Amino acid sequence: MIGKTSSSSLGTCPVPKIKNVMNINLIFCRKYERLHDVIARMIEHDIKYLPLVDKEGRVISDLDILDLLELWLKKEEEIF
Repeated sequence: MIGKTSSSSLGTCPVPKIKNVMNINLIFCRKYERLHDVIARMIEHDIKYLPLVDKEGRVISDLDILDLLELWLKKEEEIF
């Protein structure tokens, strides 16, 4: 048949080990940090979501950059 291949004809693809693809420099924030600092960290590392962790390092929530920017803008409006 034309266009038919078997899995044996494709060969094998090496599966990477977790330690070779993960980043050990975790980026997170804690609830006592300033909003400005958290947003700046997310922009610096080009990330849209950031885990919020407690004192023991357990994830409490995932923060979204758009939600944080909206909160920051509302906070700035209160000043003026």
